[in-house]
Amino acid sequence: MIDKQKVVIITGASRGIGKAVAQKFLSEGFCVVGVSRSRPKCQLSHHIKADITKDEDRKNIIQHVISEFGRVDILINNAGIGIYDTWEDMDINQLREVFEVDFFAPVHLTKLALPYIKKAKGTIINISSAAGELSVPYESGYTAAKHAFHAFSETLRMELNHYGVNVITVTAGNIKTGFTLSAKGSKHPPLLPFAGKRKELAEEIYKAYIKKKDKVIYPGWYRIFMFYSKIFPKGYEKIIMRIWERSFEKREEKINSQKKEAIFNSSGSFLSIKKGSEPE
Repeated sequence: MIDKQKVVIITGASRGIGKAVAQKFLSEGFCVVGVSRSRPKCQLSHHIKADITKDEDRKNIIQHVISEFGRVDILINNAGIGIYDTWEDMDINQLREVFEVDFFAPVHLTKLALPYIKKAKGTIINISSAAGELSVPYESGYTAAKHAFHAFSETLRMELNHYGVNVITVTAGNIKTGFTLSAKGSKHPPLLPFAGKRKELAEEIYKAYIKKKDKVIYPGWYRIFMFYSKIFPKGYEKIIMRIWERSFEKREEKINSQKKEAIFNSSGSFLSIKKGSEPE
């Protein structure tokens, strides 16, 4: 029966990491309440259409869950949005929006859920980013928001430990999702190798919940990168800047190639040139 199941609230459950985590907890027998602005194309125990940046919606989420199920055992703060730009060029209104989604909304939703989670001696899972521990140029606004969210998660764990509430900070690295497609800003992030898988991350998060761990880092090789950044900060800065700069160069090369191809294809005389010959 649902009233005997543990109740999980997960934000941003309609796609990406949120969807994978929701499906994992559902498969393990939890009552999963997914929160998103659009209805997810996946099975959930219950769905609440809401915008977590709105105060009224946040209050309605908790009130609705308590009215329907009478408890909150796990809150998974997953919803987030990125921004890729320099500080100089960044739109301050877009930056505010990122902070609203990535920091203020989950903080407020957590505060509203806390009385019920403390009563259940439950768990809060904050899905952050490697950008919360690393300083990443050209995604500076996102990095700042995730640093704040990471600090919130770590200090919250210390404050709630004696209440029997566990707080898990999830440091997610490069994962195959559509996250960058909805990001704000004028820059395009580099395509990094060795991307992690959503289902594997969901498995790691569930294991951390069962074992009452306080941290998940996935993919695991990010631990090496984080360690290196602390021991050799200047070396890290050179590497990360080169990754981005090379990405810009490749993108510029691709754009120029596309322009040349468009000019070539629009000219009948060019199209008539045989392979291996040179235009006059």
